[in-house]
Amino acid sequence: MSRWRRLFSVNALLALASTLLAVGVVEWVLHRIDFLPDYWDWHGTLVVLDRELLYRLKGHSRADLNALGYRDAEFSVAKDGRTRIAMLGDSFVFGDNVESPQTLPKALERALGPGFEVWNFGIAGDGPDQSYARMLRDVLRFSPDAIVLCLYPANDFNDLAKNELYVEGPDGRLVYNPDNPVARAIPSFRTGVLLRKLLTGRGLGPFSEQSLDAVLAHDPFDPIVDESAPESARKIRLMRGVLALFRERLAQQGIPLEVVILPSLENVQDPAALLAKGIPADALDRNEQVALRLCREEELHCLPLLDPLRERRGVGLYQPGDGHLTPRGNLVAARLVAHQLRVDGVVGAAGG
Repeated sequence: MSRWRRLFSVNALLALASTLLAVGVVEWVLHRIDFLPDYWDWHGTLVVLDRELLYRLKGHSRADLNALGYRDAEFSVAKDGRTRIAMLGDSFVFGDNVESPQTLPKALERALGPGFEVWNFGIAGDGPDQSYARMLRDVLRFSPDAIVLCLYPANDFNDLAKNELYVEGPDGRLVYNPDNPVARAIPSFRTGVLLRKLLTGRGLGPFSEQSLDAVLAHDPFDPIVDESAPESARKIRLMRGVLALFRERLAQQGIPLEVVILPSLENVQDPAALLAKGIPADALDRNEQVALRLCREEELHCLPLLDPLRERRGVGLYQPGDGHLTPRGNLVAARLVAHQLRVDGVVGAAGG
């Protein structure tokens, strides 16, 4: 081998070693900061994958999101003398169909009075399992005086099954599942994720994104027609398990919990739409009734809003076509929740 060929070979090996070292350093840094890919842009909001939450909203990715990605003002650990209430739930709490001051948490804050602050920890699409995970990561560190969990049973039972975020352990109790759909979709080689993001603007390939769409982007109405059917029975066990997790964790910290059961537009004012889909008449509100029964069996304070909202269905509670509560609907629901919080002793007559 000539001198020049030897020199070229040495230089090539050095270049390869330098490249591998650089990739190794980048990979170490990406794992160190737990770099995760962006998933999609939802109504101008950047959604980021998260193994423990399935997804989160990127902080300040739009004007009404705070640093943690919640639709509220910036959160502060320091208290100002008001009773602090954290509200968890899905799009009914997030309230993207209304202005921020018209959301259910802010309507509840006004209904309770000046001695209270109610923080919006709702995220559109969340199931109760994700709400529990958000409580562990983002809520408890702010020392709330009470927590309000909003359930939307029309799709929450199905969320628990498809999310696979918490699964039944050997003793029947729910445990966090590190092999959930998002964890499975995130490549172990993070440098490849970064390169794909830089080159295409997407962190995942189309196949991976499509496999997640059915889990993260679709929340169909899912009626429980037969509670004894194996899949329905599993969903009911999952709901009971999540409620037990809330009860046990908050009891440990002495934080009271109120569960609010939000009914669907169809069940409140248009049951004919459900009957037209072939849902038996005796199963129309079964999801809400099962959720209420589970709350009572877990000895949780619970407010079912189906009957109270049915009584007021003529006052424009739901947004047609959207299915979420209107500003008027949020106001009515908030007044009912405020009253029940006082009846149940979750809060006092005044804050502080």
